[in-house]
Amino acid sequence: MNYLNVLKRAIYGRTSHFVIKQGSTALQGTSFVELYQESTKYPTVLLAFDIKVEKGVRAKWRICVDGEKVFPFGESNVIPEGTVNIVPVEIAANSYLTVEVRGTVSNAADVVILAEMNTIEYR
Repeated sequence: MNYLNVLKRAIYGRTSHFVIKQGSTALQGTSFVELYQESTKYPTVLLAFDIKVEKGVRAKWRICVDGEKVFPFGESNVIPEGTVNIVPVEIAANSYLTVEVRGTVSNAADVVILAEMNTIEYR
C-alpha cells in the first residue's frame, strides 16, 4: 500500500493525474488484436484517442474491460482520420483494459498506432 497516496486522499480527497498512453500493433485480418492493454491500478477515465493508420487502410476499434466490450454501443467503430473523440469511459481500479482493433478485409496486415490516448487516473 502506498502510504503517500493514502495521506494525500486524507488531506485533499481524491487526486487526479492526466496521463497519455501509447501503443501499436499489426492488423491480423478481420480478427480483433490488442492495440493497448493494461491492468488498471487506479480508477481511470478514457477521454480521447488519436489512432493512426496508413491512408486507405480501413480498420475498426473497440474498448473492452475484463473481456467484455464496453464501448462503442455497436460492435465496433471505424477508425477515422484524426482524433477519435469518445464519450468519457470510466474504468474501475483492478480491471483489465484493452483497446482492440481489426481490419475490414481478411488479408489486412497493416500497422495501427495508438499515437495518444488521453486519460485521467484518480489516485
